[in-house]
Amino acid sequence: MKYPFKSVLWRFLICAVLCSMVTACDEVDNVLKGRSYMYCRFVDKKTLQEFGLDSLKVTALNTVKGDSILSNSRSKVTNVSSALSYVNNKTVLVFTYTRSLSDTLWIFHTNSDHFVSMNAGISVYHQIDSVKYTSHNISSIQVINPRVDTNEKENIRILY
Repeated sequence: MKYPFKSVLWRFLICAVLCSMVTACDEVDNVLKGRSYMYCRFVDKKTLQEFGLDSLKVTALNTVKGDSILSNSRSKVTNVSSALSYVNNKTVLVFTYTRSLSDTLWIFHTNSDHFVSMNAGISVYHQIDSVKYTSHNISSIQVINPRVDTNEKENIRILY
């Protein structure tokens, strides 16, 4: 005689284990996505099409560990991403195109803590309040989406 109760119990245990594995994967994904980044896209001011810079070095000034090079001499750069300061309400980025040509961006933002999970802890989200910039090579800047979080969307559009 077969035991139908035993079969149902095994099926329940297998489902419970599978469900807990899926939940654990979600928490791992949240840990990996825990840092918010500001995404900038480069656009040609005349055609409003994607614009590629021949060379770009991006430096973040006055970070917790001093000045940090975020990107160094990449070619055909059409976008850049950067973490914003979670300590200060201002992040300063220097875009160096050549030895004698650079632009500076001052991004003013409000920081807010966001609970991710028990394992991942807290992530800092930002709200871009304003952006000031030099216009040696940059024509203008548009704030497309002021909320900087883990959703990887365009926040700032830089027109050249």
